[in-house]
Amino acid sequence: MPTRASVMICVSALASCLGGCSNRLFLHPSHDPIETGATRVYIPGTRFPLRRRTVEAFYQEHGTEGARPRLYVLAFTGNAGRAERELQSVPNVLRTWFQSPRALAPDAHGRRGVGVLAVNYPGFGSSDHPSGKPGPATLRRLGAAALDAYDHLAEQAQGAPIVVYGISMGTTAALHVAASTPEVPPAALVLDRGPDIPGLVMGRFGWWNLWLAAGPVTLSLPRATRSVANARRIKHVPALFVLGTRDTLVRPRNGARVANHYRGPRQVAWLDITHGSRVDSRHQPALDRGLQWLWDQIEPCPADVGTELVPRSQPEPEAIATPQPEAIATPPPEPVVPPSLGPRCPTPAVSALADPPSPPPRGLVDLRDAIPSACFDIRYASSDNFTGAPLPGYETPGAWMTPTAAEALAQVQADLEAEGLSVLVYDAYRPRRASAAMVQWAHDTDQVWLLDHHYIARHSSHARGTTVDLTVVDRHSGEPLEMGTGWDHFTTSSRTRAATGVALAHRLLLRRAMKRHGFRPHDGEWWHFTLDQNPRPSSRDVPYAHP
Repeated sequence: MPTRASVMICVSALASCLGGCSNRLFLHPSHDPIETGATRVYIPGTRFPLRRRTVEAFYQEHGTEGARPRLYVLAFTGNAGRAERELQSVPNVLRTWFQSPRALAPDAHGRRGVGVLAVNYPGFGSSDHPSGKPGPATLRRLGAAALDAYDHLAEQAQGAPIVVYGISMGTTAALHVAASTPEVPPAALVLDRGPDIPGLVMGRFGWWNLWLAAGPVTLSLPRATRSVANARRIKHVPALFVLGTRDTLVRPRNGARVANHYRGPRQVAWLDITHGSRVDSRHQPALDRGLQWLWDQIEPCPADVGTELVPRSQPEPEAIATPQPEAIATPPPEPVVPPSLGPRCPTPAVSALADPPSPPPRGLVDLRDAIPSACFDIRYASSDNFTGAPLPGYETPGAWMTPTAAEALAQVQADLEAEGLSVLVYDAYRPRRASAAMVQWAHDTDQVWLLDHHYIARHSSHARGTTVDLTVVDRHSGEPLEMGTGWDHFTTSSRTRAATGVALAHRLLLRRAMKRHGFRPHDGEWWHFTLDQNPRPSSRDVPYAHP
């Protein structure tokens, strides 16, 4: 029988192996010298596992003219970046601040301009380290290095506001700093195309490989890299999330997951940009709005330099056409991430719910009112269904359910929105006459086997208003997730577990979301779910009629 010590040794060896996998997967350090005119700083490590080591950083000032800066920026780079290069990119991304009269004008203490401290993670940078050659780059040291760098800059700032900027994996360090509630909290965060790293792992390996790779590697990730968990812990630090609509590494849905879990004041700026692209003048109008808002959170606008962060010699942001209509999300007054990723819904065969039906009868509610952010494609009101013609009872597109079922579906939608997703409803309450027409169609076309195999129900639970047919769409692109088959696909391929790979993962994602809020799945049809109610509502034959 194994001893306790042997078990602990095995567990430690496994954890070390998994940690090594995650380090190699996410960290790509370089050590070549990079010429820079900035001041190199070695920050003593005070936290485990950096004690008796140092953190390499580079410091540079802009527009100070010999005075102390009125604003400091702590910059964290990506997983293959270097602090030396980040010193050049930060003024480019935040150029509105670096060129603003509000930043350049002296404050009440005579401070002016901006000071930037860019940090190299342990294991990155040049080898002429005071403590010797840098050790291996590990995710476990990232959090300690970020906090030590912040403490160093806070001591130097002497009360001046500090904005923590992170790009790509650097956003995890920025969120860790804000979530760790240091004695002097950051004034604001700028999070540029940051990932939910556990989500990236699951997306790369796939849910079907959960126990072999994705799950163990995810569990080995240190707390400092868990952006969603850290975002939930931050309540008072304002943040600007910069996300790329064409980002194929940190996909919009992945980045939006972190933004939607952020508890503090926040805005989201959508840029037509890929993950590795530089922000240029085309993206600046959209970014300026978010930076204007963020500066107003940092300090009140001084009367002697006007109310504009953007100099008046520049065009107003509203006057510049952004690359896409959704280039920046404007949130409501409350500090809540808006449903800015959509819903951009698929174009339905008929104008889904654009010509709404008459009000629902007593005991049913309109899903448009219950879930205004949902997508609809009511195909039985068009010829885009298996019968090839609109069904009786669907004079106009509509989607009704019982109040209890609608409330449960609204909770499903809220869960999916946190993932950057949305429900797409194909059918909800169905008049009895529509089901009767389906049965007649099966007889007329000599396809009675559809009735015998229960693909078409002679008496459908849809008529009670407790059943819904739906799928999931990406709220940014409006594209339905891959499910392996279409809706109303009458073969065994429609069984929930008949798919493989990504399609199976998406089917199970929908199934879990629905079951979590009381819906019972139909194993033979991945799109079909019923909420059991007691007492059971009666079936109806009220049509979706024109008002």
